[in-house]
Amino acid sequence: MLAEGGDTALLRLMALAAVRASDALAAMLYDQVEVRDSTLYYGHCPVALLQRLRRAAPVVVAAQQALGITPLKVLVLVRTQQAGCMLDLLMGRHGHLHPAPGQIEIPIAMDPTRLDALREVANVATGACISVLGRELGLTSVSPPAIAMESGVEALIGSVLPDAHALCAAACLATRTHQLTIDLWLSIAQRQSVGVASRL
Repeated sequence: MLAEGGDTALLRLMALAAVRASDALAAMLYDQVEVRDSTLYYGHCPVALLQRLRRAAPVVVAAQQALGITPLKVLVLVRTQQAGCMLDLLMGRHGHLHPAPGQIEIPIAMDPTRLDALREVANVATGACISVLGRELGLTSVSPPAIAMESGVEALIGSVLPDAHALCAAACLATRTHQLTIDLWLSIAQRQSVGVASRL
């Protein structure tokens, strides 16, 4: 676990975890993935994170909990209309339109293949983050991804920022040659509040 006064080191590690996740997803999606719009949010101002979520809505979310001395929550958020693009990139099918001309888009809630793709993306991103943060946070195990959609998504804000001592590092991971953006949220409980939302 980080020593007292180690908040700065922790924030740097969380930023590095986002970079490591982007590298892992780049290999998985067969495309370059860039880290954009990295922002810190603190528990005494959850409205700022809620506004970020609403700007991206509607989204589908895969959430995982890494357990240990200082638990880490990892959330992967994808816009529902980009779920088909994400699946195609995973399958190596590049250049498809979503929906294709004359095709009716299937709601993601009714498409288990896309949900499985999101779980796989979440597993890879979470594993990359744990490889950076696991030792410092004393992480020992991780839960399988849990999916949240539509009305259940905003309720996640309370679990990401449960009190004034929590913080969340959020980063947008964007593929360079395809129009796919994935929001990655890393949430931990802090011993004390350390400020207001700021750029990493």
